[in-house]
Amino acid sequence: MSSLKVLIAGGGIGGLALAHGLVRRGMTVRLFERAPHGGAAGYRLHMNGDGGTALEALLPPELFELYLDTSRTDPRQERLLILDKQLRYLASRPHLGVATSGRRKDTAVNRRTLRQIMLSGLEDVVVTGEVASYEDRGQEVEVVLSDGQRETGDVLVGFDGIHSRVRAQRLPDAQVKDLGALGVYGRVPLTDELRDSLPPELDDGFVLAFGPQLLENGVLALGAFTPRVQVSQAATLRGVELALDEVAPYMMLGAAIPEAIAKTLGLDPARPNTQILKRAIQELVRGWHPAIIELVERAPAEDLFLTRARYLDVSHPWEPSRVTLAGDAIHAMPPSLGVGANLALRDAHVLADALESISTNESSVVIDAIGRYEKAMRGYAFPLLRRAITQEGMASGFSPMGLYRLVRMVGLRKIVRASRARNETVGTTTTSAEGK
Repeated sequence: MSSLKVLIAGGGIGGLALAHGLVRRGMTVRLFERAPHGGAAGYRLHMNGDGGTALEALLPPELFELYLDTSRTDPRQERLLILDKQLRYLASRPHLGVATSGRRKDTAVNRRTLRQIMLSGLEDVVVTGEVASYEDRGQEVEVVLSDGQRETGDVLVGFDGIHSRVRAQRLPDAQVKDLGALGVYGRVPLTDELRDSLPPELDDGFVLAFGPQLLENGVLALGAFTPRVQVSQAATLRGVELALDEVAPYMMLGAAIPEAIAKTLGLDPARPNTQILKRAIQELVRGWHPAIIELVERAPAEDLFLTRARYLDVSHPWEPSRVTLAGDAIHAMPPSLGVGANLALRDAHVLADALESISTNESSVVIDAIGRYEKAMRGYAFPLLRRAITQEGMASGFSPMGLYRLVRMVGLRKIVRASRARNETVGTTTTSAEGK
């Protein structure tokens, strides 16, 4: 059993999972988070077997069961469904990541709920504060918080996101790249009446809808979230002393806003106005299927927020040290592949196992273990990062040309041409009939 003291910068779901796993393995842990109980950006997170298996290995059993209890109900079909703007089928593929076996399925979670679950039991571990810098002293690492406080440990893990301060010092050549695309996220309350009125396809695993004019239209992503049990009662039913905020069923919306719409509306990414964000999505779906328009109309403007499509460019391996990186701090990517949260959890699992194998604080042993984690992480995460920015991810709306890559990748060119021909034929027939 290792006696390491591990310092973690960042209290997102990856950092919290790692903290649980290390505590369960007998290590001393200090996790530094600027806003431990603040609202996490985002709503619905797609989960797969990578993420679920990591949570099962890292969390106490009762918290893992709470994760499953509060996950969304099993969808009709576990797949990415690609539709045109009138909700006509174009293509589909299974979700990325390993499948769940031997237990309830991993589906999707509400981000804030999962974070509330994972904060439980870490009251003596989580410290309110932000790691601003560190000093690697060879036999130990000292972190300096933004308020000047200091603390030392044997290992420092930068789990502090795409703008990681730990990475800025550890790998100063790594660059955050902006894909130049704007995304607007929100959610629509799913009342029984609204759910019953929606086409059944919209309750599938995840939906991407876009029009045939691929260089002109943005993309709308839709993901339903209906929890398996009432979230506010889940902990009580499980016998866990934990207060969870209620989460009513909702449909998450994610819109890639074309540059033309943003310019016309005067959308300022530096100072996004929620009413303008609402108008941007309304303009995007003008003329789309009535069900899509209805969902957008019902989306509360105050719940909308703006994101930029970014990724992290780390172009070379590096020598391991007592300071390592995980999650978005080392492989941030656009959200279109739906694997970011799962990769962060996988990082936590692999790193926890590597650190558990250490029986001494000797530097060579510690660094070898971290090197094994980093080699494994580069092997499974970096290929997905490259895929997200060159193929499917770009195709999901973060670049206009990416839509053509999607068409080429899944063999949709003939389908799109046939769809256009069908629309033109219908228009010609209608005009001819009207002429008679």
